[in-house]
Amino acid sequence: MSGELAAGSVFRLPEPVVVTRQRLDALAAALGQPIPAVQAPPTYLFVLAEPAFEALFTDPRLGLDLSRIIHVDQSFEYVRPVVVGDVLDVSLTIGKVRVRGEAEFITVLGEVVDTVAGAIVATFSTTLLHRNPVGGAASAAGHLEGSTREVTP
Repeated sequence: MSGELAAGSVFRLPEPVVVTRQRLDALAAALGQPIPAVQAPPTYLFVLAEPAFEALFTDPRLGLDLSRIIHVDQSFEYVRPVVVGDVLDVSLTIGKVRVRGEAEFITVLGEVVDTVAGAIVATFSTTLLHRNPVGGAASAAGHLEGSTREVTP
């Protein structure tokens, strides 16, 4: 994060996504495995979140270089399965940035909400290691507190 520290920055979809059988069929084709009639596999959340991650990775304020990122860790907490007919909103928040020399450990927190019921469907946490030879985020002076960027799915 060569420009500024970004804890609190939010990346979200501009509108909720409807889970359809066609979307699940496309995922099944990509995986080469069938998917049950109405329930999405756990990895489907990352299909939904991918546009928000893309926005995070390409945000010029963050200065991330994908060739210098390693996926370190992730965890999931599901309240219930995702099913056909769900209308879901996905948001990512940069929860924490820790700097150790040229290494920036970036914790991204995700939340998937059923917009009809107003209830959380799942949360997840992903830790990324970004090697920043320019001096790391520790050399940055500012913060991007509470900034939001909308992305299209």
